[in-house]
Amino acid sequence: MNHFASAGAWMRRFAGKISLTFCSFNGPSFQALEKRFRAGMSESVYFFKKGVSSGLVLKKDNDAFGEKLTALAEEKEFVKELTRELVEKAGEFNELMERKTTASTWPLLKRTYENYFPVQIAVNTMVNYLKPGSKEYEEQMHLLKQARVSAEKVLENYSKHLVSIGEVALAEKGIETELAQALLKEELDAYFDGRLEVDEAELRNRFDSSALLFNRGKQQLLYGEEANAFEAKLLGVEGKQEFKELKGICAFPGIAEGRVRIVHDPAKASHFQNGDILVTGMTRPDFVVLMKKAGAIVTDAGGVLCHAAIISRELKIPCVIGTHVASKVLKEGELVQVDAANGVISIVKRISR
Repeated sequence: MNHFASAGAWMRRFAGKISLTFCSFNGPSFQALEKRFRAGMSESVYFFKKGVSSGLVLKKDNDAFGEKLTALAEEKEFVKELTRELVEKAGEFNELMERKTTASTWPLLKRTYENYFPVQIAVNTMVNYLKPGSKEYEEQMHLLKQARVSAEKVLENYSKHLVSIGEVALAEKGIETELAQALLKEELDAYFDGRLEVDEAELRNRFDSSALLFNRGKQQLLYGEEANAFEAKLLGVEGKQEFKELKGICAFPGIAEGRVRIVHDPAKASHFQNGDILVTGMTRPDFVVLMKKAGAIVTDAGGVLCHAAIISRELKIPCVIGTHVASKVLKEGELVQVDAANGVISIVKRISR
């Protein structure tokens, strides 16, 4: 794929402890939104490094999808039916993932995900595009928030479930099971067909750093320095060592100054102190303990009803979401000021790079 949109055209849909395996399912599923809603994501990109990933789509595609959903929401029962469907499908999907997946149930698991994904993405997207002011707005947002909370961990659980399958597959071949996070959809298909062949060295390279690109049905995998260079170019941080400030979206106002702590796994954040600035891809329920200690919260991705936005409002902690690159360009230990009302993160004191 020689053509890919330039920096500035992209927005993060998610970031966090998600496997490359999950990302390899996600790309085709974004394109499949067209079948359900007649609007979708023609291109998507996923970056994965040692258990942490982020997914990006074209902003113009996301906007077109959001506008389509907003138009559909004018139909009286659309939001009510969509949120009811999400809650029901989330329950069914979670129940299926509690069972052991075998060669005979693998096709069912994939179909269930394919049916579930468009509904969750629609709910997650719609909250950022509904326009306040109508008499239905508050009721619609209430329904969307309830549905999002009920389905909050489904995609994370699916990622973990896929990894657990991969771990069994690699263990049978005597390969380090940590590398299961770097398997692709077609390799799990091959495993259940009894024809899995993987190269451990390539898996290690993928695990260390990889980029997975989807463009109108075509897939391309990069890893190593090629993936790193592509990520820097796509995010617009190629060659940028100095900057004055980052901008995002205000989730809860306030001003805080503190040391940057970049956290992707809360279980490995014993160094986090009261008043530190929590910088991450996206927060999840296991981040709440750190969020309560944070002077401010800064995320790469997220919208008005994302976990970070909801919890920061409950805790009344300054929060900026949707910076796209904070966890990539801020440096651990740097002193920054977060002016959340204006969505600005400014460097107060740099550390040597």
